[in-house]
Amino acid sequence: SVPTVCIFGYDMKTITRVAVDRDDLGNWGHVKLSTESSGDGTVPQNSTVLPGADVHPVAQSHGALFVDNDVLMRLKVELTGR
Repeated sequence: SVPTVCIFGYDMKTITRVAVDRDDLGNWGHVKLSTESSGDGTVPQNSTVLPGADVHPVAQSHGALFVDNDVLMRLKVELTGR
């Protein structure tokens, strides 16, 4: 019932899958990380959108989202209505 906007980065190599081999005792062996260009370098894009929310994708990395001018303008519009 609360209006929501999901602001997220995209088009950056991001870990999207982890495969772990285990021995008979359950100890971890080889760990394989799979990456895709579908996230912000930290958070995969498919983990960023809530059902029914507006989306605002930005071609930025995770650490740069909070200083991106496009993100700041969207936040201003959402918070002030102008």
